[in-house]
Amino acid sequence: MSLIAVGYPQLQPVDLGVIQSIRCKHEPNYRLLDPHVTLLFPVEGLESDSFQSHIEPIVRATAPIEFTMRSASLVKAMDVDEWYLLLTPDEGFSQ
Repeated sequence: MSLIAVGYPQLQPVDLGVIQSIRCKHEPNYRLLDPHVTLLFPVEGLESDSFQSHIEPIVRATAPIEFTMRSASLVKAMDVDEWYLLLTPDEGFSQ
C-alpha cells in the first residue's frame, strides 16, 4: 500500500468552489482527497505506524506557511500515461 502525506490548506469558499469545479470535470476520483498540498509523495514498503511516527514530529515542528497561488503547471506522471495540473505558489514558494 502506498502512503502519502498531505496538508489541507485553509481556502476561501469561492477559491474552493473554483478548484472543485475544475477537479470534478477532469479528475474522476476527486472526492477521495480534498484540495491539498502534497508534503511527501507516495512511498511503499513502510508500515503506516512507522510512516506516521517518522513524519509526525517533523510536521508538528514546522510552522504554517502562508502562500498565494496564481499559476499552474502541467506535469506528466512518471509511471503512467497521465497528466496533472498543479497549482503553483507565487508567494510563499520558498517556504
